[in-house]
Amino acid sequence: MRSPILFILALTLAALPACGGGTFRVSRTGNYSFDKTGEKRTHEESAALEGTFEVIDISHEFGAVKVYGTDGPAEYTWSLSCWGRTPEDAERFLKEITLTRTTEAGAHRFKLEIPEKPGNALRGVESVLTLRVPRATQVRVANSFGDAEVTGISAR
Repeated sequence: MRSPILFILALTLAALPACGGGTFRVSRTGNYSFDKTGEKRTHEESAALEGTFEVIDISHEFGAVKVYGTDGPAEYTWSLSCWGRTPEDAERFLKEITLTRTTEAGAHRFKLEIPEKPGNALRGVESVLTLRVPRATQVRVANSFGDAEVTGISAR
């Protein structure tokens, strides 16, 4: 597996031309293999984001991250799909995989939490995190196996 540090560096370099409201998009695939067979279960949630927005810090795996600068209300949407060997396995992973959200001193953090060593019962995971935040928000994204797209952000 490639180092997450190299991916963060790639995102940072890709973001340089995006200053001033531009767009950057980075895609990476890794050595982890899911065949997405078996039983599938899904979960979706969305909510408004409250407070001040200086920094959005995202640590994500196994799916797309999309961040859009907006003049409207701040919000997030998260969609999770899990494939398991059995219906019970898929349901269990759907409950064990979480999106942790914390807010502290103007920084909003999102972290996808996946259980260690799930074994062959987990046949696939796909997480899609979409955020709409004020345009002046600084955005940091670390993503392992999926696209990262940031559009309309003017923070430097």
